[in-house]
Amino acid sequence: MTAIVERWEEVLAGQLASGAAGLVDVRAGKKRWRFWVEGGALVCTRSNLKGEQADAVLAKRADLSPLAVARNVALLQLRGALRGAESFEWSPGTEPEDRQDLGGMALLHKALSSARSADELRAAAEPLLDGVLRAAGDAGALKLGPALGAWLAKARGPGLAFVAGGPGSEEERLAALLLARAAGVVAVEVAAPAPPARPAPAPASLDIDALLADLSPSAG
Repeated sequence: MTAIVERWEEVLAGQLASGAAGLVDVRAGKKRWRFWVEGGALVCTRSNLKGEQADAVLAKRADLSPLAVARNVALLQLRGALRGAESFEWSPGTEPEDRQDLGGMALLHKALSSARSADELRAAAEPLLDGVLRAAGDAGALKLGPALGAWLAKARGPGLAFVAGGPGSEEERLAALLLARAAGVVAVEVAAPAPPARPAPAPASLDIDALLADLSPSAG
């Protein structure tokens, strides 16, 4: 079974689920994204990329409220970090200068399912797809919507078959499963190895001499 690799978005999901307060600081060269969490919500985000600021959102939707602008900026920055991250650090207890409720797991799920391709998400979820899943917590607490919540609550059996039968797009299902595992709502176990195949019985050997003797004129 493939080992589970810790990714920054899964660390963020775990902290959102636990209600912890702190900062996930994501970097890629000179690029930097910072995500503060508190009480199960993103409360502040920052990026040093020009295209991920409020002006970029207002240029497309000038009618949005300040809170809606802030939430769209958070979504842009989450997507940017998901596409470009090279390293990250979690700093518990770190507080932002200002805070507002920008959304929680649902916002992270929206970013993850739209920033990563199905192939990328399948690669990240390989240990889950290869293993045996079981529900391990309250899926409704993730607030990913009724359909995904009900589906995650029924997690059981081979991961590949479970994902194939879920609601929404493949990207939405895979992103939900990754975040649910990070939040402790779904657990994965190593699949039991298949029993060894029984060897095929060896073909019966033919006694050519006996057959020829039976066919000879003197037989009988």
